[in-house]
Amino acid sequence: MGYWVSRQIGWQRLITPVSRGGIWNRYTVLASLCNLVRSVLYFWGFVLLPVGHAILLLYTWPIIVAALSTLVLKEPFRPWQLVMGFLALIGIGIIQFSPETLSPHQLWVGSTVVLGVAASNAAMLLALQRNPDTLTPPETIFVQNFAGAVFFLPTGLTLITTIPVSRTVASIAMSIVVGIGGYAFFYSALKKIPTSQAAIFSYIEVFFTIMIATIFLDEPLTAAKLMGGALILTGSIGAQRFQAKRST
Repeated sequence: MGYWVSRQIGWQRLITPVSRGGIWNRYTVLASLCNLVRSVLYFWGFVLLPVGHAILLLYTWPIIVAALSTLVLKEPFRPWQLVMGFLALIGIGIIQFSPETLSPHQLWVGSTVVLGVAASNAAMLLALQRNPDTLTPPETIFVQNFAGAVFFLPTGLTLITTIPVSRTVASIAMSIVVGIGGYAFFYSALKKIPTSQAAIFSYIEVFFTIMIATIFLDEPLTAAKLMGGALILTGSIGAQRFQAKRST
């Protein structure tokens, strides 16, 4: 993986603006800040909500991408956007009534926070999409995580001195394997299969997350969660497919 990174990233570009041959412009700065907001809300949302509930709401981001493309980027409105968005909204409403051991306040605050995660993720993707300068996959990863790394660095250095070494090592290893490793596998896959196909495969994450939460965290797998989740994923996959077709 180190070879993969070193071969595809121009290190001198990481600290200079575009005007001097670097990677930083208003789009990459916006993308990095959006990912910082996404990271903060992500941790907060998954503390407030059950994992299965949160992951379903998280996958509304393709709907938000479609909406922002019309509202912010002034791209033409298509009837399918309304249909897919309506399906997702119905799904959100259904899973909100899934029986969970949460107070109504915690449920709605947590849901709002996770939808904020989806919105900030959508904004980050649009910023990268509008970026006129081509980035390599490792440069994209760097841009996405730079602001978050700077923001969380003081907390990380503080925690290193207060938690056991074994937990520190485990956290660092998980960050490398899940973070950098996950991105490396994803971008490597994009060289072998079409982007639209890779995007559809990414929805397998929802299935495995809900199954693991049900088996290991004893979260209830209710009819409302299944029905609402099916509608959300149908709307999101449909929005993503139509968005991909419109971009080609």
